[in-house]
Amino acid sequence: MKRLALLFLAACRHEWPEETEPAVRPDEYGPPEPVMLPTIAAICNKAPCSGELAHVTAWYDHKNRIRGYTHDGDPQRCATTSSFDRDGNAVRALKNGLVRGGSNACRP
Repeated sequence: MKRLALLFLAACRHEWPEETEPAVRPDEYGPPEPVMLPTIAAICNKAPCSGELAHVTAWYDHKNRIRGYTHDGDPQRCATTSSFDRDGNAVRALKNGLVRGGSNACRP
């Protein structure tokens, strides 16, 4: 009888899966960094084709930090898009893999 019980326990032994890394939670790095309104105003003043219908969009990395901005010009003046770094300095282009954030209108 003991032999039968040991055989039964050995057959029912459960193998647990290996531990895996926990998934990254979307809020792990906190809420998205807020846009700096002085930076938005500086971009609106520097960018070509800025006007009442122009707007600035923030772009975030995977840690919810702003990595750059794009300025979409006023279509009544000209429709160009310019890129800026997080400090408002003009750059050639933003890195790939960024997430689009909110948009702010340029007000004269």
